[in-house]
Amino acid sequence: VGEYDLRLTSWNSEGDSLTAYKNISLTTVGIAEKNSIPQCFGIDVYPNPFNSSVVITVETQNLASLPEIAIYDVMGNVVATPFGACAPLSPLLRGTNEQSASGASRGFIWQPDENIPSGIFLVKATTQDGQTITKRIVYLK
Repeated sequence: VGEYDLRLTSWNSEGDSLTAYKNISLTTVGIAEKNSIPQCFGIDVYPNPFNSSVVITVETQNLASLPEIAIYDVMGNVVATPFGACAPLSPLLRGTNEQSASGASRGFIWQPDENIPSGIFLVKATTQDGQTITKRIVYLK
């Protein structure tokens, strides 16, 4: 913060020089703080790799701020959509909800259909404000 004199001198290969002067004034600037607390804290999976089923737990601030969850194959195709913010669990996904003073978690068990091959899958949680968290899981038949 303050006023400063800036001097720039340049020399060529023959020893000639050119000097430029500039008076600059610096002021304090800031960035407005975004007061939003992330809605999605994380995704836990167990076991990984898995054989017949995997337990996926999404940790959030509270049950009202549950993110949308989707499971993708490596080609980017949606394989399963366990739950959205208010969506019920599908028959292949059994789930639980828990609320505590420190936050909330929602867990479910994913049992891939028989037609789904072994491979790498991505569990992606997306909050209402667009924040995403992705976790890689490995399915071994």
